Amino acid sequence: MDEFTRLYLARRPMLARLVRRILRYHPPEEVEDVLQDVWLKGSQAFAKVEVQYFKAWIDRTAINLAINRIRRFKREPQPTLIKEERLPRQLIDRAPLSDELAMRREARESLAALSALVPKQAEAVHLVFLEGYTYTEAAAMLGVVEGTVKSNVHKAISKLRESLTAPKAA
Repeated sequence: MDEFTRLYLARRPMLARLVRRILRYHPPEEVEDVLQDVWLKGSQAFAKVEVQYFKAWIDRTAINLAINRIRRFKREPQPTLIKEERLPRQLIDRAPLSDELAMRREARESLAALSALVPKQAEAVHLVFLEGYTYTEAAAMLGVVEGTVKSNVHKAISKLRESLTAPKAA
């Protein structure tokens, strides 16, 4: 088995999770299209990119292609069933935040909650949920037993849940 095939087999599940997370509101076919583009570009660039940097290169390529897919989707005209009408300014001012603004606010709150975690808990959450490693792999990377990683993740999730669901001060 050549080096590219080994890297492909090792990175394929993690990249699939990463792209699925980014394109969570898009059809599964879009995810498959992006993954196919990622690996096509990866196979073409494999000889040019050093092996130790290939993981970072392929991850960044996947993120960029998924974001480009979202941008292209936003640029394409979407079919509307109801003709849009002009609303009075008073109604627009009282309208709830758009989905994008709400998502950005939630992302800021989530990042603030993550940064408030104890470093070992934050590392465990990052490896398991953001990088996609198993508990066993994360334990090996952190130099602890698997139960410690599970415990740190459990504590971190509890703290995150508590801080993100607490009523906001007005």
